[in-house]
Amino acid sequence: MMPHRAARIPIPIRVEPAVDQLAAIAAVVRDRRVAIVGSAPRAIEGPEPLEVDELAIPVNGGISSTSGSIALWIVGSKPYDGPGHPVRDLHRLMLDQATGRSIAHVVFMRQPAIASEGLTLNVLERRRVTIASYSVVDKPTKYWLETELCARLEKQPCSTGIFAAAAALWCDAAHVRLVGFSLAAGYHYIRRPSPPAAWRDHVDADARALVALRARFGARLRGDVLKAVCAR
Repeated sequence: MMPHRAARIPIPIRVEPAVDQLAAIAAVVRDRRVAIVGSAPRAIEGPEPLEVDELAIPVNGGISSTSGSIALWIVGSKPYDGPGHPVRDLHRLMLDQATGRSIAHVVFMRQPAIASEGLTLNVLERRRVTIASYSVVDKPTKYWLETELCARLEKQPCSTGIFAAAAALWCDAAHVRLVGFSLAAGYHYIRRPSPPAAWRDHVDADARALVALRARFGARLRGDVLKAVCAR
């Protein structure tokens, strides 16, 4: 289901895993060479360099490491995007990275049992973000995919970036390259010499997931972060 942004009709919440929630991702990545672009600190300025015929799929604040129009953006949607909630600085700074961008399709990663995508759309609208269509992934679907592919433990979810990589592989992307990924804390759009460890709270789950994904998909998964995992 890919409702047009203007409809603003809440998408029914799924309480069981729903493979059809991955359909929007599959429509973009199937048989394509993709770069999943994360938001870890970077040594270079400007957009991440892409390889030949590679399509950038940004995740959360990784969108500011890409250029041009975006075919697919995977981003967190929070209930506190609505009015009357305290501003969560990290989340709002992440959404700021999309200011002025044009996006063909957004997949909103929702929190449990809350149809928050309309609230997040309102925040993005104030940032002059143009979105043609959107869909959602609910927690049961994320949990199922991570359990299936990422060796997930009960209380240790993977980061959204690792979920995006797993989803792309599951949806038959020809090649998935991880850029802007790190096991260390920090974001490329926040200049801070000693970022809190809590800024990267999925390290163990992500490291386990990368080992499992590489074992299952082999050379279809690439990225410098795999070297860091092997060195642990």
